[in-house]
Amino acid sequence: MAFIDGHGTYTTPQLQTVSTFKGDVFSATINGMTWTNITGLAATITPQSTSNKVLVSVALGGFCCHSTGQRYGFAIKRGSTVIGVATSTGSRTGAMFSTTNFEGGSNAIECGAAFHLLDSPSTTSATTYTVCMNVEGNGHTVSLGRSDNDSNSSSVFRVSSNITCYEIGG
Repeated sequence: MAFIDGHGTYTTPQLQTVSTFKGDVFSATINGMTWTNITGLAATITPQSTSNKVLVSVALGGFCCHSTGQRYGFAIKRGSTVIGVATSTGSRTGAMFSTTNFEGGSNAIECGAAFHLLDSPSTTSATTYTVCMNVEGNGHTVSLGRSDNDSNSSSVFRVSSNITCYEIGG
């Protein structure tokens, strides 16, 4: 990839790339609107300069909430801190992506999602970015990579997800 500005061509200042592929299913029962890390969907990158940025790119193949009509969402954590979410107003919860389960009890997978964040971690220490999820209420299970029914049939899909971090020179 290159940038062209009329005076010549300049190479993109991308310094390194770290990616994690998740091909298995993850499910968690969540209580109290707690952001829950998705096991196996994290990437650790060590920036070469405190002025460099990290572009975090997430692709979720598909997901479901096992309770019809429940609202649930996804976000990115840097370390233990949720970043890049909408500013909460009142009692509302900020997320990077949110949906409502419309396919409860079926073999249909809720639509997938892709979201990106250009972060400025301001460090040269190893930095871990993790995808996390949340659901309203208590005791509701959210699954990534499968449908609610998940019947053992060739017409029922299982889907993969990934997270990729690109260090960009500052």
